[in-house]
Amino acid sequence: MSKKEIHVAKAKGRPMLTWVGKKPLARVTAFPAQHIETVPAPQAAASATLGTADWPTWPRNLPQGGLLYHGDNKEVLAHLLANGMRGQVKLIYIDPPFDSGADYVRKVQLRGPTTDPRVEGEDYTLGEQVQYSDIWANDNYLQFMYERLQLLCTLLADDGVICVHCDHNVSYMIRCILDELFGKERFINEVVWQHAVIGAGRGIYVRLPKAHETVLVYSKSQKYTFNTDQKDVRVPYKDRITENLTQDDRGWYYTRGRTGTDNPWSKDPRYLRTYVDVEKGKLVHDAWDDITTYRAQGAEYVGYPTQKPEQLIRRFVSLLSNPGDLVLDCFIGSGTTAAVAQKLGRRWIGCDINKGAIQTTAKRLQGVIAEQAEKLATARQGELVAAADVPPCPASWPSPPGASMTTTCKFSTTKRWNWPASTWASCAVAPIHSSTACAARCW
Repeated sequence: MSKKEIHVAKAKGRPMLTWVGKKPLARVTAFPAQHIETVPAPQAAASATLGTADWPTWPRNLPQGGLLYHGDNKEVLAHLLANGMRGQVKLIYIDPPFDSGADYVRKVQLRGPTTDPRVEGEDYTLGEQVQYSDIWANDNYLQFMYERLQLLCTLLADDGVICVHCDHNVSYMIRCILDELFGKERFINEVVWQHAVIGAGRGIYVRLPKAHETVLVYSKSQKYTFNTDQKDVRVPYKDRITENLTQDDRGWYYTRGRTGTDNPWSKDPRYLRTYVDVEKGKLVHDAWDDITTYRAQGAEYVGYPTQKPEQLIRRFVSLLSNPGDLVLDCFIGSGTTAAVAQKLGRRWIGCDINKGAIQTTAKRLQGVIAEQAEKLATARQGELVAAADVPPCPASWPSPPGASMTTTCKFSTTKRWNWPASTWASCAVAPIHSSTACAARCW
């Protein structure tokens, strides 16, 4: 594809943040992006939940599956716009630089020398790799973010949502930019993520230790996905709540509330009851204190600086998108967003200018795909074993009462088959003895 001029959506609202050199994008030139890897399409990737993805709307000249690009994200976003992705992205989650004034490095294992020598004229040793620099001159950071947020707004679907992860250094400025681009009325939430304390225990304090970051959530319009019943967005009730619950004669739990009268000293024995679903838990609020570790732990840790835990990203993806939706992260870093999207059956696109981030993400996704394939193979083997235990169908089925017939379902003591009578004309047209068929055909 040769270069192409792409028009960019204009800002919608106010207030507006001003800085030296501010220049809104009216159009951008799109060049072919460096496509590094395509995660296989859902059938080959062994992700059952992705099977419902609406591939017919996918641009014909882009491979079907998760796409990973290497390069400046401004150029990659322009490339996506030029290839039919305008208004196609349902969820954008980005964790951009925070204008922290620091370089972020990762330790690497060197062969040979046991020491970690420092190169003359450099600030880092041979055993350290700079993954990205977060040092900006003047107002370059604001212009950098402004241009990319404009492009992201253009890519976002009308019922899409964007989440921008930031901290105290830039959150107040990023919010002003988002107000300008999306409109102040499109603000959904400012989620405060309380993590482990950073910078404590050094003896001398000039400010309080850092223990939280912010995720700003905006929608493109009034209509957007908000899945409040998903397990990932619900948390257990506090002990002080569950310890004081009362169970009624139907087995429902409730709290003893107020009388409902205007007089707080009323002797009225009647109380309003608030029924709670203990097992389901409650919807998480906008201050998240249950994901305390800052750095990912266990098998998901890949050694990348500023890597966020999957549980954090998973909550946003579960809340704000559905299986088959397209998720985009143009600061892919360690690949957490892509890994979570793949595991939850979402399509995804990721990119990063750092080669180390691309290599880390590609390797991480290979592991996710292998794990999915193994789980699917095990599940299919289990279905084959279960089907082998089912006795053969009779030569004919009894005439059903009315338009359908029922008989006991082998896979459930509480469900019964409920199929049209014509289906049971012969056993040959009813190969439905499996747990999968039960889920689809029983009631």
